[in-house]
Amino acid sequence: MTRYEEWSRAGWAAHLPGVADIPADVADLGEATIPGLAAASAGRVPDRIALAIDGQQITHAELDAGAAGVAAWLAARLDPGDRVLLAARSSLGFARCYLGALRAGAVVVLANPGYTARELAHLVADSGASIAFADSGPADLLAGLPGPPLTVDPAEALTGPSPRTAIVPRPGDTALLAYTSGTTGRPKAVPLTHRQLLTSIRVAMAAWGWREDDVLAHALPLFHQHGLAGVHAVLAAGGTAHIRSRFTAADLADTARRHRASVLFAVPTMYQALVDDGPRHGGLLAGAGSRSAARPRSPPIWPNDWPANWGAPRWCVTA
Repeated sequence: MTRYEEWSRAGWAAHLPGVADIPADVADLGEATIPGLAAASAGRVPDRIALAIDGQQITHAELDAGAAGVAAWLAARLDPGDRVLLAARSSLGFARCYLGALRAGAVVVLANPGYTARELAHLVADSGASIAFADSGPADLLAGLPGPPLTVDPAEALTGPSPRTAIVPRPGDTALLAYTSGTTGRPKAVPLTHRQLLTSIRVAMAAWGWREDDVLAHALPLFHQHGLAGVHAVLAAGGTAHIRSRFTAADLADTARRHRASVLFAVPTMYQALVDDGPRHGGLLAGAGSRSAARPRSPPIWPNDWPANWGAPRWCVTA
């Protein structure tokens, strides 16, 4: 066994105490697909709210049905493995189109809806995406490209009854093309399979003891892996996420408190804003002081040991 393997096993053991065969158990966590887990949750807890984005709600059954409709529409226009660009803000339409594209076996190319025409052109040309789900801003930019992809507004993507389709992908199939930041050159595509994405979040969920009744709150963009991983966790567990498409400390604190969030996803600057904002608004993390996520312990996930009367989540997670 190499030193890296010894280090890796020790790390798993620290996060997953009591697991007899860590490599096998970790591998099993990825033996599923994202739409497959979403469909299983829809069958188990159909009427539970899956996502509430800026107050608009959708149940697990409604989300699964909407995704099936999008998948049916896509299946008539592309083959499994084809690329679909998704350039939209966090919304229920985003979630339906994302899950529907995966259900059809497509590979999703996530794009910041604030990208310039040049940045979008690179993603389209490099990925070969022939279909895009895009908000009005990026849709206008895509329309100006040579040979633009067929572009649909996520809010208008098959919101009514649609024929259900089989779940096409397998665990080893590519789910996402995640593009690098491009700080030293043009962004490069990194293929991520269903197995890789699910192993990543489900190992973390096992370490945190994530339960079906846990409630997640965050204000992270869904076109970013951190925010999207929260959706994966909720679809896998059959739980609920309350997501805000824009961040302010007061709004996120109010969302987490009103919905009794037990898990909070954020980045260090957000946690610092929550701490700084606390004294003015009775914020979620008021008084946290040196325990704020601006100075996280390692690893950057920890059980929240702040006093219960602050109404803080059970877990706070940073990237």
